Amino acid sequence: MNDIGNENLFQYWNNPYNEYEIISFLPERKMTQLILFAEIENETCILLAQRINPNKDFYLKLNGPGGKAVHEKNENIDVCVIRECFEEAEIVLRNEKLLKIFEETCYSTKEWRAEPCLQKEAKYIVTLAIYLHPLEEPPKHIEPHTLGPWNLYKIKDLLKHRNELVPVLEENIELIDGKIKTYEQDVLELPINIQKLEEIKIKMEKQPQRTQETFNFLNDIDLEIPEEEIPEILDKQFPVLALNFGKLSSYEIQTLIKYKKKIQESIRPLNIKFKQ
Repeated sequence: MNDIGNENLFQYWNNPYNEYEIISFLPERKMTQLILFAEIENETCILLAQRINPNKDFYLKLNGPGGKAVHEKNENIDVCVIRECFEEAEIVLRNEKLLKIFEETCYSTKEWRAEPCLQKEAKYIVTLAIYLHPLEEPPKHIEPHTLGPWNLYKIKDLLKHRNELVPVLEENIELIDGKIKTYEQDVLELPINIQKLEEIKIKMEKQPQRTQETFNFLNDIDLEIPEEEIPEILDKQFPVLALNFGKLSSYEIQTLIKYKKKIQESIRPLNIKFKQ
């Protein structure tokens, strides 16, 4: 099977139809960008490096530490940014100083690109997040094959030349500037409740593995495409769809689910009569 498929779909298909069950129709991908900031000679500066691998997206653009969450391990997006920062710059972040300032989730046709599309065309659900953390130690140039040296850039210059940044930073440079200015107050207001966090952790361990960041986002799928608008699937079409779970859009998945519901409802009376 294709390794980009929806892992939940196989289990769903083999279980009885449950009209109240919510499943993740699409594979979820999460990416992070970290803004390490410092004040140098009364100027706010942020740490960036140039992308120098011509075979990767956003060649020659500037970005901060960050990258892709390990979806095979259901890696939390906060853990992702901490891990990526250490892997790319050997900087250890402190949890109490890490501040998420932006998160956006969208349907996308591409696995690691947040390019919004119609829900029925989507192959993935992609989440992008930006974090702030003060720069407290010098970075190391760990990945010379993909990134140039780490340098500090004045944020006032980046505001004028935003087109030099990767898209997520280019689109949010004003937000970054504003959040750096209010960082100390925002960090003080972070709701740190160890007992509450432990309760959440216990609850999550008791339920099946599921990405939490986009839970509410997934609830809108049935609303976007009402069941009556989904075409009936022919029996001869089923093997084609069933053997390509990894390549299905959410629209095709809903078509498949409608087929399952129809088949199960048609045999349900037989099951009831057999049990009586």
